[in-house]
Amino acid sequence: MNPFTAPKCDWSHDAVAADVTTLLAASSFVKPFSGLRDPRADYLFEIVTTDYCNGCKLILPLPRDTPGHGAFFVDLWAADSAVKTLTDSEMTDSEFHEVAKLLAPGLAVYLEGATSAAQWVAFQFTPENVGCHMSRADDHSIFRAGPLAQELISNGSLNSFQTALRGAAVKPPSAYAHHAGTREIPSEIHFCIAYVISVALRRLSYARQIGALPDSPIYHYHWIGNPVRRQVAGIFHFNAVAEHRQPQ
Repeated sequence: MNPFTAPKCDWSHDAVAADVTTLLAASSFVKPFSGLRDPRADYLFEIVTTDYCNGCKLILPLPRDTPGHGAFFVDLWAADSAVKTLTDSEMTDSEFHEVAKLLAPGLAVYLEGATSAAQWVAFQFTPENVGCHMSRADDHSIFRAGPLAQELISNGSLNSFQTALRGAAVKPPSAYAHHAGTREIPSEIHFCIAYVISVALRRLSYARQIGALPDSPIYHYHWIGNPVRRQVAGIFHFNAVAEHRQPQ
């Protein structure tokens, strides 16, 4: 896999990077979304507010070209003219499939043991989050993860995670419900798992772009990407990106 081209950014010194998933999770600590919070909202709120109050600038990686609406902390940084976006950070299909093949087993093990993962999916599928988060990435990013979701379901790698999703009564957002039952996404459970795969693996493409910046800033990635970041060091060769210590 070829490394990404280093983005042009002349002020990564004294800056931190955080993706919208992290910022929305931190925002939910103050104002829950439809009564739900990210399961680790308190931890992420502390991290993000500390950076903001210390005057750090924000580098915001995006899969396309807009952060969407409703990201409270993005608005705070933007009001201070202290946010820089890294747009079009989504992986190509070839990059995604190469990464997914290598990282899927570790991701499956993580999801089987992460008791809060199903609760996070329920939080992600709230109306507030769908309007901001899911609108930024096109449907294709989920569809291309469909075959991998089917494989992990078929070989029994995600039995406990499926049970947790059903126990939390997680269903795809109404705007995406029609995708369940297609060849790529045969069921609602398939949709949920394909969505998690797409979001978790996107942390890698973000990390690579951020790591290519001058003065490689700390990247506050979302905890759903924990298994991805743990595995990549021994597989890929790219500029190291500093990061905070994530709770497991």
